[in-house]
Amino acid sequence: MKFGVGSIAAVVLLIAASGAARADGYPVSRTPRAPAALWSGCYVGGDIGGAWAREHANINDPVLNALTDQGPVSASFNDSGVIGGVLAGCNMQYHGFVAGIEGDWNWTDLRDSRVAPNLLFNGTPVGSGSVGFRNEVRSIESIRGRLGWVTMPELLLYATGGAAWANLDHSGLDAFRGGCPNCVPVSFSNTTSGWVVGAGAEWAATRNWLFRIEYLHYEFDGERSFGAFEGTTVTGARFNFGTTEVDTVRAAMSYKFY
Repeated sequence: MKFGVGSIAAVVLLIAASGAARADGYPVSRTPRAPAALWSGCYVGGDIGGAWAREHANINDPVLNALTDQGPVSASFNDSGVIGGVLAGCNMQYHGFVAGIEGDWNWTDLRDSRVAPNLLFNGTPVGSGSVGFRNEVRSIESIRGRLGWVTMPELLLYATGGAAWANLDHSGLDAFRGGCPNCVPVSFSNTTSGWVVGAGAEWAATRNWLFRIEYLHYEFDGERSFGAFEGTTVTGARFNFGTTEVDTVRAAMSYKFY
């Protein structure tokens, strides 16, 4: 087969053009590769941090207080302590967005007590006796959704929220006009439901090890209980414990499975 000068020149120009395209880093037939979904997968881990709780309590019951000449004494709690526990969840990454679900269980040492002076029903001081209140948050659990944005390949900023539960202990003592046996003790424990919202930042040190700092705000339903005079079944006071609010700042480390 014979080639003319024009044919040879065309082949040379074609090879040269192909070589130039490769030299410039733009191969003719290469398909762009999608970035790896670094944040997709399930993980387990642990967390530790600080917690702060607030709650209001009183013995206000208009009918009962009028019968016993007891004023509506109140008190406020401001607890602080340590929180720590375990967590587990799963994420799905789609381009720069990450959506996931997470559950956790945390122990706390939040507890506080208050003593208030006793009042008559008309609001004047009794002059003797007092009302004591005590609360304790023993543990907190939650199931939360997470929605985040990958600001850098290894850094995730996210918001989170969902349902929460707290194991609470409450107790009180209304030592009216001289104290016991003219007193009304009460004590009860409950698992109370509520909600939680928060935000955080998480860093992927490797494809498996994740580190985060997170803020969460919880609110749990209030509790109430009637108490009887000591040694009797005669109702003497109603203790009302209001909404328990808890704020936490904690650090966590997790291991993500492939």
